[in-house]
Amino acid sequence: EALAFDATGERRLAILDKRLECWNLAKRALEFEFEVQDDQCSNIALHPDGRTLAVACERRRVVKLVDLVERRVTRDLEGHTDQVKDVVYLADGSRLVSAAWDGTA
Repeated sequence: EALAFDATGERRLAILDKRLECWNLAKRALEFEFEVQDDQCSNIALHPDGRTLAVACERRRVVKLVDLVERRVTRDLEGHTDQVKDVVYLADGSRLVSAAWDGTA
């Protein structure tokens, strides 16, 4: 389970196991939700432009990139050999960093 907010604070994104929820806080309404396929998600990071969400997927050892406009997974970033536990974008959005139990980042 993990939470992220957009830069304006108007949208809240939540991962609950495999389900992504996007809430509009100003309207107090669920904008959309969908399954992030077949994995348990441990953490999320929202790109500063608010369009792409990075999702750390434990069992598959990948980071999924979710396009929030198209509402779909666009890419799986592979390379870790153990559970991915954390993801973070640099403040300028130029890089995404992930960390896993294999000791790599």
